[in-house]
Amino acid sequence: NYTVRKITPTGTVSTLAGQAGVCGSADGTALLATFNYPSDIAIDAAGVLYVTDSVGIRRLGTDGQVTTLAPLSTAMAAFKNYQGWLSSIDVDRTTGNLVTVFCDGLADHIVIFDATGQAALPAYLQLPGSLDGLIEYASRVAVGPDGALYLADHKGGRVLVTAGASEANACV
Repeated sequence: NYTVRKITPTGTVSTLAGQAGVCGSADGTALLATFNYPSDIAIDAAGVLYVTDSVGIRRLGTDGQVTTLAPLSTAMAAFKNYQGWLSSIDVDRTTGNLVTVFCDGLADHIVIFDATGQAALPAYLQLPGSLDGLIEYASRVAVGPDGALYLADHKGGRVLVTAGASEANACV
């Protein structure tokens, strides 16, 4: 319902950001900001939340402010025929970078951003995609404590592991 919610271990639910039932892309104070189909969330060591939605990467700071770090149209400008979505996000605790999966319907890409929303190097790594049958839909990315990437292949029904973001083209 266009919100970011917190659920405590005792089951108490509270809204951290967004307005229930209000779809949008407004930045600002957490409960006045709006989200457009949030799809995933990650948290860094400082307690900052990063949310992917159809707008791009949104940052919910410990100060209660929501800002758009990387608008999807700008972040994906390197791709021809930009059409797609960020399906997943995680924080690489070895570098502080944000690791995302961008799906465009033809191939999935690992897209890496620094904590300010700027493309980090290597910026765009194409995953072996559905064209060669290795990955059909990378629905989730997680970064291990050593920087290894874990990719959930939704249609392939498996988890692939890489040595790190720079090795994303060598899934095993």
